[in-house]
Amino acid sequence: MKLNIGAAIAVVSLALGSLFHPVIVQSQSKPTPVTPVVPSKPTTPQPSSKHLKVLASISGTSDLKVHQGDTVKVGDVIAERTTERTHLEVQRNQEQIALKKLEVSTLIQPQLHQIPGIVPLPSANYAVEVASINAASSKLNQARTAYELYQQADPTTLTTSAAQDLSFVNERSTSQAVITQIEKVDQLQSVEDLPPEVLTHEQKTLDKLKDTDVKANAELQLKTAEVKAAKLFQAEKVLTLKSNITTMVAELQLANSKLEAARTHRRQQEYQHSIELSRQAIAINSSRQEFAKAQRELSESERRRILDIEQVRSRIAEIDAKIAQIAIYKAPIDGTIKRVKFLEQGSDGLLKVEIILEGGLSSRGFISGGQPNPESSSRGFNLKAKP
Repeated sequence: MKLNIGAAIAVVSLALGSLFHPVIVQSQSKPTPVTPVVPSKPTTPQPSSKHLKVLASISGTSDLKVHQGDTVKVGDVIAERTTERTHLEVQRNQEQIALKKLEVSTLIQPQLHQIPGIVPLPSANYAVEVASINAASSKLNQARTAYELYQQADPTTLTTSAAQDLSFVNERSTSQAVITQIEKVDQLQSVEDLPPEVLTHEQKTLDKLKDTDVKANAELQLKTAEVKAAKLFQAEKVLTLKSNITTMVAELQLANSKLEAARTHRRQQEYQHSIELSRQAIAINSSRQEFAKAQRELSESERRRILDIEQVRSRIAEIDAKIAQIAIYKAPIDGTIKRVKFLEQGSDGLLKVEIILEGGLSSRGFISGGQPNPESSSRGFNLKAKP
């Protein structure tokens, strides 16, 4: 009996030491901040030399790591909600990946689209066309002046002179005198006793008249041809002067047409330029609106990104809190699993399991993830772990 009392005192001392100096065994998951659950009313475990009762909450039978008759050592895991922990850790890894993507993601800064400028139109210049008009106008004036001067110079003078010459030649004609002399010679030949010298003289006179008449006729034909030539020259001169005037009028009209065509082309250029300026103004306004819209969208995307980061971090914190609440039940003593009994399913959906160990009591840790909450029983320690 003295030996049993001493052993009991030793067990109590060890239990009290473990109560004030608990040894917490960390889980094998990634290191996360663990918030221990502090029981409202911790009590001092009562020693038992043979049996120890452990109350565990598990999600399913697969979370139970021991069976009746198994031998365990201090620190061996006897129950753990592995599936739930694994599921939460997978969720946490996924959230960590999502968080990293959000943190390293960069938003493309919008760029203002530059609209190319439009080259201004050069000043209107019709110098070439105006010069052509001036030149054509000058030539027309010269042609008209030449015609007027020719008209003022009495173009009939030439033909009049030729006509006078012709009249003079006609006046010098001896054709009638020749006829008269022939008649005279004929009459003298019929006169009797006419001295031959008289007839000879008259015959010579007739010969001279005939010779003079031939020369006069030749000169008359020449003067007649000259008159015709003068009239033809006058007609050709007038025709040439009029043709020059007509040509210069046509050139002036052509120069005026070119000037009007140049002005029309300029008006078309100005109209097209105004259209391009309007399009440029519309494009610039549209570019600015798109840039402002892109900036607003960028700000909204950044706001959503920050909000998403906060939400992901919040979910990670929630997952960490859930992981921290998952207890790992470890054997507090070396011994044998005497009995495994399923008690009930709580409102949280967890199964309540009673595990009884048989063996000597050790002073080292028992539950990871929470503080010990032993309850005395008639058969040994009753360890509960709150999730």
